[in-house]
Amino acid sequence: LAAGVANREQLRDAVAAGELRRGAPVGSLADALSAQMQGLAAIWCMASEPSARLLPAVERFLRDHLPALLAPHLVASKPQSPLTRSKERS
Repeated sequence: LAAGVANREQLRDAVAAGELRRGAPVGSLADALSAQMQGLAAIWCMASEPSARLLPAVERFLRDHLPALLAPHLVASKPQSPLTRSKERS
């Protein structure tokens, strides 16, 4: 649940920054992202090599799949977005 709230906040920040179009379905996008991340974590837990690090898998997943999820809602590409700044917040 906390991850979903964080995703909503980041997506709202992206709308406010003009990176996602106004009216983007922030709740639905956050839910989809959370579901995909939970699925990734579940698959990682069941992997034959549980020693594999989860963070690199998450980073690859986000790099490969987040653009497709957000593409219909992007206004313009900006170099530093609230969505990519999340690493700096941690």
